[in-house]
Amino acid sequence: MRKLTLYCNKTVHRLGGSAVAIAAASLILLAGSASATVIGTVNITSGAASVTATGISLSFSPPCDTGSPPPAGLFTGSPGCSQGEVSSYTVGLTPLTSSVNGTPTVGSAVFIQSISAPLPATIIPFMQFLNSAGNAVGITVGATNTSFGTGSPNTNCTTATATLFATCSIYQGALIILENLGSNGTEATLVFTGTAWDGSGAPPANPSLFSGSISTQLTLVNGITGHAPGTGFVTPADIQAYFGCPNNSGSTVTAGQCTALNNSLSSSNSGTFSAVATVPEPASMALIGGGLLALGFWRKKRSQAL
Repeated sequence: MRKLTLYCNKTVHRLGGSAVAIAAASLILLAGSASATVIGTVNITSGAASVTATGISLSFSPPCDTGSPPPAGLFTGSPGCSQGEVSSYTVGLTPLTSSVNGTPTVGSAVFIQSISAPLPATIIPFMQFLNSAGNAVGITVGATNTSFGTGSPNTNCTTATATLFATCSIYQGALIILENLGSNGTEATLVFTGTAWDGSGAPPANPSLFSGSISTQLTLVNGITGHAPGTGFVTPADIQAYFGCPNNSGSTVTAGQCTALNNSLSSSNSGTFSAVATVPEPASMALIGGGLLALGFWRKKRSQAL
């Protein structure tokens, strides 16, 4: 999983007399035009909840996580219901922080929207985090129909099962990537890249980039006979067969070839996500340049007057 950390450095130049007032005015104007920033890395877990997967959908509720219930009606996507929680912050990395709403506390609720194929153009919200006070949405994460990638290009899960750490998807375009863990079963991963911003409103013009993945380790699954050596845990080939998809070695498996995509399996889940601030929008960059030009012009005129 990629973990990114952003460091911000600010240099202050001292000017004499009125120049300080002009510089301050430029900075205030800039601050008013730029979007608040979300940066840092967060680890989440399902808590008391679980994720349920079919061949065409992922549902993160019910049940709702009762370990850290948010105020009723808080989350936009599912009032009063949280599908997970902030589990920890990795030592040495910047905690997920909103420049307006602070850092969501460990144990605070996280809402994750259910998704199904075909995906809509936008999913807002896809995720929401409580603010540091625990009384409002602090951070919203948005997704598009390209946020989840296209799974693994390999649709022959029998081949993947034969090689440790090999990956596959049950059909072309399936969002979940299955990784062969040998005697330890199968890792199922949903990769995500979207955007994040403050509060629960619409996204600003320049939101932060937000990326990571949600994963779960599948071992013993009701309705599936596992064939992992020594343990009988489920393999990628077992999961592909459970959803009625063929193991075609010579061609790509399509969703239309699968006969049991409405079958479902449930498991706990966890994930790690990183938010990185994007560069200022062109309007803000122009404003910075305008402020510097105005300051230079003022200093030139002042020199001439002397």
